[in-house]
Amino acid sequence: MIDEAWIRDYWAPLAASVIVGGVVFYLLCRAWAGSRRGRLRRCAKDYRDTRRLFVTAERELERAARQVTKLEQRADAVAPRRLDEARDVRTDAHRLCEIRTDQLKVAENHLRRIILEEYPPSRHSSMLRRYGVPEHTDARPFSFDGG
Repeated sequence: MIDEAWIRDYWAPLAASVIVGGVVFYLLCRAWAGSRRGRLRRCAKDYRDTRRLFVTAERELERAARQVTKLEQRADAVAPRRLDEARDVRTDAHRLCEIRTDQLKVAENHLRRIILEEYPPSRHSSMLRRYGVPEHTDARPFSFDGG
């Protein structure tokens, strides 16, 4: 039985075993994160998060465009400053959408690269479909010229 006397006699090995257990757990987590499955999981999560941000940016762009259209229809009753502010918001939303598009392309390419480099060719098409990565059409991940 473990009682006060046993703990008093064996406190050092007990503390050392707890510390060693923590270190072993940490090393196992690091090894799993560095494995191909761990890298794929992390990249897939990054891709989903980036996709979510992209969809949100698109929604904001649509909302800003609707607001500008609505204000332009009532241009004679709306202060010009308010219309200019709405146009600025639409421009900002458009720029953010372009940034999110580039981030999404980079995330897609990272996920695609892990699938194509780490897994056998027989699984490529099914894994690309499973993770929602579209077919690769352009060799460039993104373009600085806006194309």
